Amino acid sequence: MNRRHTLATRALRAAAWIAPLVCALAAQPARAQDNAAPWSQDRVVRAVVARSPEVRAALIDLQRADLGLTVQEESFVTSFNASLGYTDGARAQLTPTGVRLINNTATSSSLGLARTFITGTQLSATASFDRSVQDSAATGLLGTTWGTDLRLTLTQPLLRGRGAQVNGARIETARLQSQALLSTRDRTASALLRDTLTTWWELWYAQQALHIREQALQVARDNLALGEQRVQAGVLAQDDLLPLLTEIASGEEAIASAQATVRDRGIALARRLGLPLHGTPPLADGDPTLRPLQDLDGLEDRVEDRAPELREAQATLDAARIDLITAQDQQRVRLDASAWAQLSGVGDDVGGAFEQLATLDSRTLFVGLTLQMPLSNAALDAEAQRTRLAIDNAEARLQSTREQLRADAAAQANTLRAAHQRLALADRTADLSRASTRSQQKRLQAGTTTPFEVVRTLQQQREAELRALRLRVDIVNAQLNVDHLEGQLLARLGVDLDATPR
Repeated sequence: MNRRHTLATRALRAAAWIAPLVCALAAQPARAQDNAAPWSQDRVVRAVVARSPEVRAALIDLQRADLGLTVQEESFVTSFNASLGYTDGARAQLTPTGVRLINNTATSSSLGLARTFITGTQLSATASFDRSVQDSAATGLLGTTWGTDLRLTLTQPLLRGRGAQVNGARIETARLQSQALLSTRDRTASALLRDTLTTWWELWYAQQALHIREQALQVARDNLALGEQRVQAGVLAQDDLLPLLTEIASGEEAIASAQATVRDRGIALARRLGLPLHGTPPLADGDPTLRPLQDLDGLEDRVEDRAPELREAQATLDAARIDLITAQDQQRVRLDASAWAQLSGVGDDVGGAFEQLATLDSRTLFVGLTLQMPLSNAALDAEAQRTRLAIDNAEARLQSTREQLRADAAAQANTLRAAHQRLALADRTADLSRASTRSQQKRLQAGTTTPFEVVRTLQQQREAELRALRLRVDIVNAQLNVDHLEGQLLARLGVDLDATPR
């Protein structure tokens, strides 16, 4: 029986070790299949939002700022306080017969509510109840005495600490910080998506450029085969094929370089997507979508209105101005008006104490002023001056950011307009080059031209097609930059960071 139990225990332990290994091995094909799937732009966007540590950190910072705002907003709440104490001792007191020790034993308790309002007003209500046993210098032992008090206290700052603007400064600062981090989150995600999609298009261009070079090489090889036939027929000399041979060698060299470029761009994209770096991520079919130039009208003004960087800079400036309000308030004298009203009751039993309280005969009213002021304002003056300098700094940074963004917007608009104009010319050149290549090939077959002319037209065609392709990718990348500057890239890509888990 013990042997069976031992064998069963060993089998369970082995299964516990083997099960995770089997699950891991089973997950590998699915993971590999997921990485082998073509990477479309939509998939890239989803991967960046889900995997990027920068986006996650920005989301966490925003969540912390939101919680900080909640802390400040909930700071003006009613608080409950309670106390319970016991006193036992003797106090020396001078009497007509000399110094006498007066014994006192007391148990005290209190309950109260207190609240500080955003205006600086402090209001509290306290109910206390005590029981004491003490001597009297005149009559001796008084026995047990019961007492109760009700007190309502009001304190209002008259100078420092007065008003909602001063006491609500921390709330407004926390709100501005939350707004700034919201803009930081959007800017961070937008920049990452812009850079990753730019990398995606650069890889796409490298692959398309490789394809164009491979096609050109194949055309050169076809023309070489045709030229060799003409050499065998005695129409051409062997030396007439040297331009084609040179073009083929040059094309093979260009293809090797283009393949290396594809691998480099693939590594760059894999790094941004968090994929293994030993292969080129396969791309889904894509074609550059070019927007009309009319979208560039008023670009500089739209960037100034919408750019997250400006919202961040403006929030920093607003926070500095609030800090100045707080610093200036600290320079003021502390002068508080306070008042309290109290009802008291005393008796030799609990009922007697409350009966005395109910008569409202034992009542006290107090009104007073409290003054507090430093003997030197040097530290407070320095803090206020430091805050003024912070405002000047924030204003300068805001202006610098605004000018830089407008300059960037103007540069991107100029780039797009020039690229569109050059693209139209490049497309026309590419069409003419392809027609010229077809014409030269027909003439070569007819024996009315030389391989040199065919090579020259092939080079012109390849260069024109590569220029047109490069311009299309440049336009798409410039459009990504424009959308990022405007703060519209996330919306165009359908990204809702508010719905992203933090």
